[in-house]
Amino acid sequence: MSVLRPRCPRRTQLATSEFARIRRFPPCFSQSDAILRGCAHHDVGRARCCKVLAKLPQAKGRTKEELLPIIDRYHEAAGASLAIAWNLPPEVAEACQNHHEPTTPIACLVAAADAVAYLLDTPPRATEHDVALAMARIGVTPDEASEFLDPLRAELAARVSAVTEVASARTSVQRMERTTTTR
Repeated sequence: MSVLRPRCPRRTQLATSEFARIRRFPPCFSQSDAILRGCAHHDVGRARCCKVLAKLPQAKGRTKEELLPIIDRYHEAAGASLAIAWNLPPEVAEACQNHHEPTTPIACLVAAADAVAYLLDTPPRATEHDVALAMARIGVTPDEASEFLDPLRAELAARVSAVTEVASARTSVQRMERTTTTR
Protein backbone atom coordinates (compact mmCIF):
# COMPACT_ATOMS: atom_id res chain seq x y z
CA MET A 1 0.00 0.00 0.00
CA SER A 2 1.33 3.43 -0.82
CA VAL A 3 1.76 5.86 2.03
CA LEU A 4 -1.49 7.66 2.72
CA ARG A 5 -1.34 11.34 3.46
CA PRO A 6 -4.13 13.86 3.97
CA ARG A 7 -5.00 15.85 0.85
CA CYS A 8 -2.92 19.04 0.64
CA PRO A 9 -2.97 19.63 4.41
CA ARG A 10 -0.74 22.70 4.39
CA ARG A 11 -2.64 24.44 1.61
CA THR A 12 -6.00 23.70 3.23
CA GLN A 13 -4.84 24.80 6.69
CA LEU A 14 -3.27 27.94 5.28
CA ALA A 15 -6.32 28.89 3.25
CA THR A 16 -8.76 28.19 6.05
CA SER A 17 -6.67 30.02 8.65
CA GLU A 18 -6.19 33.01 6.39
CA PHE A 19 -9.88 33.00 5.56
CA ALA A 20 -10.79 33.12 9.24
CA ARG A 21 -8.11 35.71 10.03
CA ILE A 22 -8.95 38.29 7.38
CA ARG A 23 -12.69 37.66 6.96
CA ARG A 24 -15.07 40.37 8.14
CA PHE A 25 -17.10 38.25 10.49
CA PRO A 26 -20.90 38.43 10.50
CA PRO A 27 -22.39 39.65 13.80
CA CYS A 28 -23.04 36.08 14.99
CA PHE A 29 -19.29 35.42 15.25
CA SER A 30 -16.79 36.67 17.73
CA GLN A 31 -13.33 36.69 16.20
CA SER A 32 -12.04 34.32 18.84
CA ASP A 33 -9.06 32.05 18.91
CA ALA A 34 -11.48 29.11 18.91
CA ILE A 35 -12.67 30.01 15.42
CA LEU A 36 -9.11 30.25 14.13
CA ARG A 37 -8.22 26.91 15.69
CA GLY A 38 -11.41 25.38 14.36
CA CYS A 39 -10.55 26.46 10.85
CA ALA A 40 -6.95 25.32 11.11
CA HIS A 41 -7.78 21.93 12.65
CA HIS A 42 -11.10 21.03 11.06
CA ASP A 43 -9.58 18.29 8.85
CA VAL A 44 -7.24 16.82 11.46
CA GLY A 45 -9.37 13.69 11.34
CA ARG A 46 -7.99 12.93 7.87
CA ALA A 47 -4.52 12.39 9.30
CA ARG A 48 -5.95 10.23 12.08
CA CYS A 49 -7.85 8.09 9.55
CA CYS A 50 -4.69 7.67 7.46
CA LYS A 51 -2.76 6.53 10.53
CA VAL A 52 -5.44 4.02 11.55
CA LEU A 53 -5.82 2.65 8.02
CA ALA A 54 -2.06 2.20 7.67
CA LYS A 55 -2.17 -0.21 10.63
CA LEU A 56 -5.15 -2.29 9.47
CA PRO A 57 -4.39 -5.57 7.70
CA GLN A 58 -7.57 -5.13 5.63
CA ALA A 59 -6.09 -1.98 4.11
CA LYS A 60 -2.90 -3.69 2.93
CA GLY A 61 -2.74 -3.91 -0.84
CA ARG A 62 -5.50 -1.37 -1.34
CA THR A 63 -4.84 1.68 -3.46
CA LYS A 64 -5.06 5.23 -2.22
CA GLU A 65 -8.11 5.72 -4.45
CA GLU A 66 -9.86 2.80 -2.70
CA LEU A 67 -9.10 4.18 0.77
CA LEU A 68 -9.93 7.86 0.21
CA PRO A 69 -13.73 7.32 0.37
CA ILE A 70 -13.26 5.73 3.81
CA ILE A 71 -11.22 8.71 4.95
CA ASP A 72 -13.78 11.12 3.50
CA ARG A 73 -16.56 9.31 5.36
CA TYR A 74 -14.95 9.15 8.80
CA HIS A 75 -12.61 12.15 9.05
CA GLU A 76 -15.21 14.45 10.61
CA ALA A 77 -15.91 12.11 13.55
CA ALA A 78 -12.21 11.32 13.95
CA GLY A 79 -11.37 15.03 14.01
CA ALA A 80 -14.05 15.80 16.59
CA SER A 81 -12.75 12.97 18.79
CA LEU A 82 -9.23 14.36 18.60
CA ALA A 83 -10.40 17.90 19.39
CA ILE A 84 -12.19 16.60 22.48
CA ALA A 85 -9.19 14.47 23.52
CA TRP A 86 -6.90 17.51 23.15
CA ASN A 87 -9.27 19.61 25.27
CA LEU A 88 -9.83 22.13 22.50
CA PRO A 89 -12.89 24.36 22.83
CA PRO A 90 -16.24 22.72 21.98
CA GLU A 91 -16.51 25.02 18.93
CA VAL A 92 -13.47 23.29 17.44
CA ALA A 93 -15.02 19.84 17.91
CA GLU A 94 -18.20 21.23 16.32
CA ALA A 95 -16.23 22.55 13.35
CA CYS A 96 -14.53 19.18 12.89
CA GLN A 97 -17.74 17.17 13.26
CA ASN A 98 -20.08 19.11 10.97
CA HIS A 99 -18.14 21.13 8.42
CA HIS A 100 -19.45 19.17 5.42
CA GLU A 101 -23.10 19.47 6.46
CA PRO A 102 -23.01 22.60 8.59
CA THR A 103 -25.88 23.55 10.85
CA THR A 104 -24.19 25.98 13.25
CA PRO A 105 -22.46 29.30 12.57
CA ILE A 106 -18.96 27.92 13.30
CA ALA A 107 -19.51 24.91 11.03
CA CYS A 108 -20.85 27.21 8.27
CA LEU A 109 -17.78 29.42 8.58
CA VAL A 110 -15.46 26.42 8.38
CA ALA A 111 -17.41 25.01 5.42
CA ALA A 112 -16.97 28.32 3.60
CA ALA A 113 -13.26 28.36 4.40
CA ASP A 114 -12.98 24.75 3.27
CA ALA A 115 -14.69 25.57 -0.04
CA VAL A 116 -12.20 28.39 -0.59
CA ALA A 117 -9.28 26.07 0.19
CA TYR A 118 -10.65 23.43 -2.20
CA LEU A 119 -11.07 26.04 -4.92
CA LEU A 120 -7.43 27.08 -4.46
CA ASP A 121 -6.13 23.48 -4.56
CA THR A 122 -4.20 22.30 -7.56
CA PRO A 123 -6.22 20.92 -9.28
CA PRO A 124 -9.28 22.61 -7.77
CA ARG A 125 -11.65 20.31 -5.87
CA ALA A 126 -14.41 22.94 -5.73
CA THR A 127 -15.99 25.33 -8.18
CA GLU A 128 -16.74 29.03 -7.92
CA HIS A 129 -20.38 27.97 -7.52
CA ASP A 130 -19.50 25.76 -4.49
CA VAL A 131 -17.73 28.71 -2.90
CA ALA A 132 -20.64 31.06 -3.61
CA LEU A 133 -23.09 28.65 -1.96
CA ALA A 134 -20.89 28.19 1.11
CA MET A 135 -20.27 31.92 1.39
CA ALA A 136 -23.99 32.67 1.10
CA ARG A 137 -24.57 30.57 4.25
CA ILE A 138 -22.51 33.07 6.23
CA GLY A 139 -23.99 36.15 4.58
CA VAL A 140 -21.29 36.92 2.02
CA THR A 141 -22.51 38.16 -1.35
CA PRO A 142 -20.89 37.02 -4.62
CA ASP A 143 -19.28 40.47 -5.04
CA GLU A 144 -17.82 40.31 -1.52
CA ALA A 145 -16.58 36.78 -2.25
CA SER A 146 -14.75 37.98 -5.37
CA GLU A 147 -13.19 40.88 -3.48
CA PHE A 148 -12.00 38.39 -0.89
CA LEU A 149 -10.79 35.62 -3.21
CA ASP A 150 -8.49 37.66 -5.45
CA PRO A 151 -6.15 38.86 -2.67
CA LEU A 152 -6.32 35.46 -0.99
CA ARG A 153 -5.21 33.74 -4.19
CA ALA A 154 -2.21 36.09 -4.40
CA GLU A 155 -1.39 35.63 -0.70
CA LEU A 156 -1.69 31.87 -0.93
CA ALA A 157 0.49 31.71 -4.04
CA ALA A 158 3.18 33.77 -2.27
CA ARG A 159 3.06 31.58 0.84
CA VAL A 160 3.10 28.32 -1.12
CA SER A 161 6.08 29.66 -3.06
CA ALA A 162 7.87 30.56 0.19
CA VAL A 163 7.18 27.13 1.70
CA THR A 164 8.44 25.48 -1.48
CA GLU A 165 11.63 27.56 -1.39
CA VAL A 166 12.25 26.65 2.26
CA ALA A 167 11.68 22.96 1.53
CA SER A 168 14.02 23.15 -1.46
CA ALA A 169 16.69 24.90 0.60
CA ARG A 170 16.33 22.31 3.37
CA THR A 171 16.77 19.50 0.83
CA SER A 172 19.90 21.18 -0.56
CA VAL A 173 21.38 21.51 2.92
CA GLN A 174 20.63 17.86 3.68
CA ARG A 175 22.34 16.78 0.44
CA MET A 176 25.38 18.89 1.28
CA GLU A 177 25.52 17.41 4.79
CA ARG A 178 25.36 13.86 3.37
CA THR A 179 28.08 14.70 0.85
CA THR A 180 30.43 16.09 3.49
CA THR A 181 29.68 13.19 5.88
CA THR A 182 30.53 10.55 3.27
CA ARG A 183 33.87 12.11 2.37
